[in-house]
Amino acid sequence: MPEMIPRSVTPGYQARALFRPRSLVLVADPAQPEAAILAANIAAGGFQGTAYAIGPEVPGLVPAADIAGLPQPPDLAVLCLPPAALEPAMAALARRGCFAAIVPGPAPGLAAVSARTGVRALGQGSFGLCIPAIGLNASLSHIAPSPGRLALVTQSAALARAVLDWAAAEKLGFSHVIGIGGNATLGFAASLDWLARDAGTGAVLLDLRRVRNRRQFVSAARATARTRPVLAIRAGSRVADPSGLADSVMNAALRRAGVLRVSGLEDLLSAAETLARVRLRPVATPAGGALPQTRIGVVTNGIGLGHLAADAVIAAGGQLAELRPESLTAFSLLLPPGWGPGNPMSLGPAAGPRLAEAAAMLAGLPEVDVVLALHAPAPGRRRRAPPMSPPRR
Repeated sequence: MPEMIPRSVTPGYQARALFRPRSLVLVADPAQPEAAILAANIAAGGFQGTAYAIGPEVPGLVPAADIAGLPQPPDLAVLCLPPAALEPAMAALARRGCFAAIVPGPAPGLAAVSARTGVRALGQGSFGLCIPAIGLNASLSHIAPSPGRLALVTQSAALARAVLDWAAAEKLGFSHVIGIGGNATLGFAASLDWLARDAGTGAVLLDLRRVRNRRQFVSAARATARTRPVLAIRAGSRVADPSGLADSVMNAALRRAGVLRVSGLEDLLSAAETLARVRLRPVATPAGGALPQTRIGVVTNGIGLGHLAADAVIAAGGQLAELRPESLTAFSLLLPPGWGPGNPMSLGPAAGPRLAEAAAMLAGLPEVDVVLALHAPAPGRRRRAPPMSPPRR
């Protein structure tokens, strides 16, 4: 029998309560440094559900005396409390019927507290949770993220702020920003399980520091990567292990899961910008309910380059689109003499603007879901060399 991957399921906890809450409560000690930022962000976010506040007086949030006195069980709790006050608050939440929480501050032993109370949490040290589509900004962000199709799952609050700052300048938005912090009870696997099923998420960015359960992570990452690109950055890997052995193991796990690892923040942001601006046409689902494989069309100005791309598509489990005879007839008008139509399709070294025209035509065909256009420098064309500085004497 195949080995089953164990998943700890807390009675009462539901992913929808965390990632699509209809009500939330901020339980905060005003003396905590994160309390004012969280209160202001929740109030200004325009949350589409009901938001309560216990502790601080927050305009726009319904005040409540204590957890037991809430008029309804909240889906989600944001706990900005000293460590000693966390377990009593989580026990009270469980009695009230709330089993999902965010813990932005320090919380030693959070996993054990979660096991005793039944409340699962993002944290300790969680950046928070942003879901712009429903107006939820329960985070420590300095700016409110705009709605979009990128999802960021991060352990670092500093990296989250850097990415959000960059995204605001580039006018890019997010479906989710999930700060898992110390990854004590709710981490990468739980987040990816949700994002894999979320139609509003087009690509996922991961900030990987420590993965508690590698098997669960690989399983969830593989499921997510089947339907959308998943990119990962891992800071501090060589600092923790100068030999690079642990990093090599992680790289192998990411490749196995279909996750693309990037080497630095600049690469992550560049890839994120590309993925955020790509708009794929929805693929019709057949009556049986199974999602068809994405059909890829390759067009290039060099057949060797096209064959390399086709090999990569097939090796990765992709499918090359089969062009219909009427489509090939239309393309014959674009092709130079001696270059036969097909997939991959080569227009010859001097394709020029025909490459863009062919890519647009491919994108309009019903038998093609994704177009990959590749261009190699044409012979006889050289880049202009930069001016040289005069020699120093």
